[in-house]
Amino acid sequence: DRYVSLGNTRHAITMLGGIAVDEKHRGAGNFQKLFQEALAEKKSESAFLLLWSDQKDLYGKFGFQLCGSQYESPHRTHRITPFTKVTY
Repeated sequence: DRYVSLGNTRHAITMLGGIAVDEKHRGAGNFQKLFQEALAEKKSESAFLLLWSDQKDLYGKFGFQLCGSQYESPHRTHRITPFTKVTY
């Protein structure tokens, strides 16, 4: 379990990333179903959902917003961008 402290209160957080659907199964709504199920399960347990991805438009459909800065590593071919969805 992971937590963040705000004042004197600890809040559970969920960290998401590396979510993908095999190419053979894309275009049939499988990602949306998978991601919605994951969010529904974690939403009840967590005050904060943190997502690491470079897919701003995709995750924006689920209510995630850009949070922080985007960094590029010279050792990788893709960018990693932090997003967060805050639930209370």
